[in-house]
Amino acid sequence: MPDRHASGVGSLSQGERALTPSLQGQGFTLRPWHPDDLESLLHHANDPAVSRGLRDRFPYPYTREDGEAFLAGRVLAPGTLNLTIEIDGHACGSIGAQPGTAERGHTAELGYWLGQAQWGQGVMTRVVALFAPWVMDELRLFRLQAEVLDFNEGSARVLLANGFAEEGTARCAVYKRGALHDLRRFARVRTQLPCPAENMPRIWRYRSDLRSGRIGSVPSSRRDVLTTRRLERARVEATVHFINSIIWSKALIVVCLGAGLYFSLRTRFMQIRGFFEMCRLTVQGEKSDAGVSSFQALAMSMAGRMGIGNIAGVATAIAFGGPGAIFWMWVMGFLGASTSYVECTLAQIYKTKDAEGRYRGGPAYYIEKAMGLKWYALAFAIATIIAAGFLMPGVQANAIADSVINACRGTAVCGPLDGQMLGMSSVEALKLGIGIAVALLLGVVIFGGVKRIANFAEVVVPFMAAAFILMAIVIMIINYDRVPEMFGIIFDSAFGTHAAFGAMMGLAVEWGIKRGIYANEAGQGSGPHAAAASEVSHPAKQGYVQAFAIYFDTMMVCTATAFLILASGTYNVYSPAGASAPPIFQGLAGIPEGAGYAQAGVEAVLPGWGAAFVSIAIFFFAFTTIMAYYYMAETNLTYVNHNKKRPLTVLVLRLGIIAMVVFGAFHNATLAWALGDIGVGLMAWLNIIAILIIQKPAMLALRDYERQKKLGLDPTFDPDALGIKNADFWRQRKQESV
Repeated sequence: MPDRHASGVGSLSQGERALTPSLQGQGFTLRPWHPDDLESLLHHANDPAVSRGLRDRFPYPYTREDGEAFLAGRVLAPGTLNLTIEIDGHACGSIGAQPGTAERGHTAELGYWLGQAQWGQGVMTRVVALFAPWVMDELRLFRLQAEVLDFNEGSARVLLANGFAEEGTARCAVYKRGALHDLRRFARVRTQLPCPAENMPRIWRYRSDLRSGRIGSVPSSRRDVLTTRRLERARVEATVHFINSIIWSKALIVVCLGAGLYFSLRTRFMQIRGFFEMCRLTVQGEKSDAGVSSFQALAMSMAGRMGIGNIAGVATAIAFGGPGAIFWMWVMGFLGASTSYVECTLAQIYKTKDAEGRYRGGPAYYIEKAMGLKWYALAFAIATIIAAGFLMPGVQANAIADSVINACRGTAVCGPLDGQMLGMSSVEALKLGIGIAVALLLGVVIFGGVKRIANFAEVVVPFMAAAFILMAIVIMIINYDRVPEMFGIIFDSAFGTHAAFGAMMGLAVEWGIKRGIYANEAGQGSGPHAAAASEVSHPAKQGYVQAFAIYFDTMMVCTATAFLILASGTYNVYSPAGASAPPIFQGLAGIPEGAGYAQAGVEAVLPGWGAAFVSIAIFFFAFTTIMAYYYMAETNLTYVNHNKKRPLTVLVLRLGIIAMVVFGAFHNATLAWALGDIGVGLMAWLNIIAILIIQKPAMLALRDYERQKKLGLDPTFDPDALGIKNADFWRQRKQESV
């Protein structure tokens, strides 16, 4: 019964150790057990929380005799491969694989455990990411399986994060500590089986050598397996996650929140004073051959903000931060509105025209013109091209494919999806088909240019947002008796006064702000690209409109997701103690955090089509986000090309983003998510530092706009009168109007 910790631990004979080189991971080492590990083993294994989810052969109390028997190789079955997890020189846990026998010799069962002091740090996820591909390649296994007790959501998340698929549940399969438990089954399987005659599972040859005594002659060159493609990929993933953890540290969260508070004070809380002006300007404005209307610019920026973060992001905030995380998302949305005003007004002030006469602008443009640091602007432009053009689109496409499969599996249209098609599994074939379909649709839109993007977003964004919000309202009406309780849980959890979620106040703040930033993107430098494309008479007008976009994204769409999840009770809240601890609240056993919470919530109220409805919403959210990513990448490519028309570079970008859509839909998106987060995080650091330095023109524009409004005028912009330099577009417009 391996769960998040192991099917047991054990040591290897001298010959068997030839098959187990030392594997170096991020912050840990996997190596064979040694006799001098006894004290560390006893320290970490003698813990009721550790043994709770393991087989009974891993006892509690864990005595010295138990440890000595294990290290002597008397616990596990012969042939079991097992390594200790060494952290800071101490043996803190174990991971191993017990091979199958006879006709199941091509399989193995994965098991692992970890001392409680290391829980909650992502260690086991990284350990499995390193060990699983290594053991499958080294033994040429076709299948690596694991079993998890029903209460152990942490172990399920570890396996799902590493490409294991959940295959089913054995009901009442285990009697543990006076209670019956279900056993969830997971497996990671090779998608294409090699020729049996030439690729006999190495474990069969290993056993034959063990019986004949030849295993002792296995050369040390076996360590060359460390350079195999899958192991290298695991190392790359570990490195990427490490870099990501540095970029998306608490420092970035504090900077984003602090900037929002600072800009709110500097603008005298324009998001409150100017709320009705925001609403009025949203539906006003003219479009021209060079630019789009204010509403179209709003729709384009909303298309970028309203991605899968509005559904999956909200669900993960609740899962890891509790319901109180929603309150802190609201706080981030409120303060982020002023940040959005500053960056989008700057984008309007320093916008320009490209070779085709279209408006272009964004952080790269105002960094160069206002700060005079071309290298800084170029760094932001390159980061945006890579992140928006090649890394993030695949993640959105993957969400589309997965949501369609979740809604389709088991229906008359798709069937059980457990067969083979085109030399691959039915699921893979369907995901590939979905990716190709989305890519073709994307090609039609992006080859039509920015105007087609604006026209598409103008129609789709309001429709999809309104439909999703309406669905949330319907669910709240159906569950009207739970609405007061829902608000009470949110506020009590946010301030640490709730009986169950009170201890999670710190996590509520962290996850609420983190997911709020991810959802509305205030300060990340994405919104200014669309804001610069708007045709307005004064830059502050588009600043107001984009501030409204933050309100709408966070206060409406994210809140709608939160309400339908909380009102339906279809969510889990994980314990701060670690992944293996029982959940604080479990309303949806067996479902990992993510869009599945929303699908289950709608399905519970409207059975039969709720999951399909959420899948459709995810499609529109994700697809319009991909379009916005392309526009951001194209704008920064234009900047790199010095506003000159270079069709070849644009073609490469378009084909690249289309290819990444197919790739992302078909493959696992774990690495793409991490890489995309790195790109977005770099954008945020570069942009927020810049707007804190060059905020003055945006503040001058705000005061000038308010002054003209008080005089009853339709505000126009004169940069020379305000002492703003390098606003070449507006200076030229003024000269042409004279």
